[in-house]
Amino acid sequence: WALVREAQRRAAREISGVTVLSTLHCGLSDSIHNDAVSNVMLGEKMARHCAGILCGGQPFFAPDIESAVWKDNELVLSFSNVADELELSRLPADRCGFLVEDGKTPVPVVAWRTEKNKIILTLEHTLKKDCTVSYAWEVNPVSQPVMDLVTYLPLLSFYRFPVQIE
Repeated sequence: WALVREAQRRAAREISGVTVLSTLHCGLSDSIHNDAVSNVMLGEKMARHCAGILCGGQPFFAPDIESAVWKDNELVLSFSNVADELELSRLPADRCGFLVEDGKTPVPVVAWRTEKNKIILTLEHTLKKDCTVSYAWEVNPVSQPVMDLVTYLPLLSFYRFPVQIE
């Protein structure tokens, strides 16, 4: 699932006319199909998304990762397409949906917070090199995804996004 979601996210960035809408907040009726309420919600969000693209309406894109920078002992993730600010779920940091890897070794997240279009992760130890960060990469990613406070769109999932060390 991680590779499929990452390919979809990249296709929307790299191929003209391709867009993507996050469905991380949709409930399921079985192991793969959206439930009825989610289908209605998704239809409404797709209509707003299409109106923004085809009719020149208000842009309606899900927040997407722009950069990941390790600085001053914090991992700062910056996102595009944030209308005002991001809202974190009330999940504890160890279940926030982010995976930080130092090489191939997971580094536990011990705290998290937001500042407008940024999510700042405090980690158990300092990052060295060849680090990546992923979000919602698992089959059943997160029960309460990070959302844009205005659009109520969750972040697009991403997989092994490179971390810049400063």
